[in-house]
Amino acid sequence: MDATEVYNQLKEEIQSVEWEAIAPHHEREAVFLCAAELDLAELGSFIALDEVDKVKDLMSKGQLRKIEAEEGKAYASDKKFLFVIVQPFVFVQELH
Repeated sequence: MDATEVYNQLKEEIQSVEWEAIAPHHEREAVFLCAAELDLAELGSFIALDEVDKVKDLMSKGQLRKIEAEEGKAYASDKKFLFVIVQPFVFVQELH
């Protein structure tokens, strides 16, 4: 699968969900928060295609980070997020 195919597939898989559904993934430390300006499908394709330098760059800029334990506990169960799964990780963006 090439980058365009991966991107298109992930774009179709993006959904919205409440924190309550994400919480079990957070408990296994697999949830990453993405900055609002990022394209979730593009980020997912970086992960799926093992583009480590691009991911490290996003992390160093603070645009991608793991949600810490206490932060996750502070979210209301009905807080909404966009999400995409790239096994074994879940990437989320807050919906306002």
